[in-house]
Amino acid sequence: LRIWNLFVYAFKNALNYKGRACRMERVSFVARYVLIVFVLASVQTGMTSFFTMFPRFSQIKAIFFTLFFAVMVLFFIVSVAMGISLSVRRMHDLNYSGWWVLLITVLQAVPVVKIFAVLAAIYYYFIKKGGVEVNKYGEKSVNF
Repeated sequence: LRIWNLFVYAFKNALNYKGRACRMERVSFVARYVLIVFVLASVQTGMTSFFTMFPRFSQIKAIFFTLFFAVMVLFFIVSVAMGISLSVRRMHDLNYSGWWVLLITVLQAVPVVKIFAVLAAIYYYFIKKGGVEVNKYGEKSVNF
């Protein structure tokens, strides 16, 4: 129930760039994201196998994959918006500006420093403990 509450809280704050987000909120978001992607990939694989075994459903196949693609694109757009917002609030929890998210993301595109940027992202998003005191970004993040 705690992880579900964190996921719902993250979803409600999808476009909120103010405030703070705890480590558990970030972990919950990533875990739910991976689970949903796994389920969507399984559905796509299953339906691909079904349509391969039963070619007489070819017209339904086109409609299904068009709708499925639209759902995937919508899911991706919402997930990116939620991920950026959550990353910014996570940096606020560590008393850093949200602009550090942009720097870490840009550095991940540079081949030479990519590994260091990924390690920095993992450290700051998942490992480093947020402050317990009030900082310039607000009160301590919500713990469920």
